[in-house]
This record gives sequence, structure tokens and C-alpha cells, in this order.
Amino acid sequence: MDKIILTIPAFETRAVIELLRDEAPRTCQAIWQALPLEYPAFHGRRSGKEVFILVDPLEMTEPENSTVDCRGGEVFLLYLPPTLYVGEHQDYRRTSQGMFDIAFIYGEDALLRAPFEVLPGNLFGRFVEGLADFAAASERLWMEGSQAIRLDRESEE
Repeated sequence: MDKIILTIPAFETRAVIELLRDEAPRTCQAIWQALPLEYPAFHGRRSGKEVFILVDPLEMTEPENSTVDCRGGEVFLLYLPPTLYVGEHQDYRRTSQGMFDIAFIYGEDALLRAPFEVLPGNLFGRFVEGLADFAAASERLWMEGSQAIRLDRESEE
């Protein structure tokens, strides 16, 4: 089973995410091919217990295992077409292909949102280790501001 190691170096946080290859094979492949990734993480302001990173364009824009229902410990890829978000922000990686958002849900009250509406995301992973530590770090992100999140393939040890 493919796993991703998530770290927040500033908070000495480490978690493990298992990819849901059977449910979302194309999404998992797009994420796997893009690794390693490191981007500033933002805490959702209107979406509950969610932290997200905006990543460079991926080869994946189609819905796959797509839902708006979130549970703590789930990880989603959201595709925001270029027409959906027209604002500007220095940290948003808006491109002519649109924006790509990886959302990490750490509690039960989360709702996947685009800036002005609920938006389905491709459920592609679940935390299998370190969710409580990630949740504590996420609360710090809310209070202290953005920090880098790094995603790496789990090493073959």
C-alpha cells in the first residue's frame, strides 16, 4: 500500500497518509507523480477543521471518488477551474489551468468549499498515523499563521 509522509517541520509534526488507490487510482497517481511537494499550508476560514495547500497544476481535473462529505482523517484533491475563482492573493497559485488544492481534514465539522460555494473533492487518502498530532498542529496554524507542509513518499526501509 502506498503511503505519504506528511511533515510540518516548524511544529515537528509527522503523520502518515495511506493512498486509496482502489477508489481513486488516477488521483492517487497524479499526487504520487508530483511528490515530493512542499507548500505553505493555510487553515480554512469558512470550512471548519481543514488545512489546505495550493499546489502547482496536476494532470488530474476529473471527478473521481468525489464527494462533499468529509470525515476527520480524510485527504482530498480539489480542482478549482479558472472561472470559479477570480480573486487575487499572493499565496494562491492561480494559473490558466485553474487551482489545485489538497485538503487535509482533521475534524468532523469540515465542509469542502471554494470561495463562494461548497465544492466536491476527490477523496484519495486517509491518515493512518499521527492524526492527533496533525490536529494539534492545525490548531496552531489557525492561531499562528501559515507554515510549510511537506509531502514525501514513504521510504522503503
